Amino acid sequence: MIEDFSNLKDDIQEYLEVKLDQFRLQLAEAISRIISSLLIAVIAGCIVFLLLLSLSVASGYFFADLLGSPALGFLCVAAFYAILLALFLVFRRHIVERPVIQLVIRLIFNKAGGDETK
Repeated sequence: MIEDFSNLKDDIQEYLEVKLDQFRLQLAEAISRIISSLLIAVIAGCIVFLLLLSLSVASGYFFADLLGSPALGFLCVAAFYAILLALFLVFRRHIVERPVIQLVIRLIFNKAGGDETK
């Protein structure tokens, strides 16, 4: 009988160690997915920034030719970005907050392949 309790204690201890290892692996997987997603977003953001910068300068010169004044051309581009900023501030919860929250939840709680066992 004492051997049974000793075996039970060993089994429970081994079970808890396995569960702790499983938790650590799941945590590492979730953190890895979040970091890789952030890295992809940063790289894509840098590329989009450079693209928008080039397009903004080109648009500024285009409008400068149309309006006959470089100041007015670049002012048109600045006004466009001011309007975009105002729209972004009005709709930021729908554009940024909710999608980011949903993405983080999806990255943390969904396993790759969708075959999660509990």
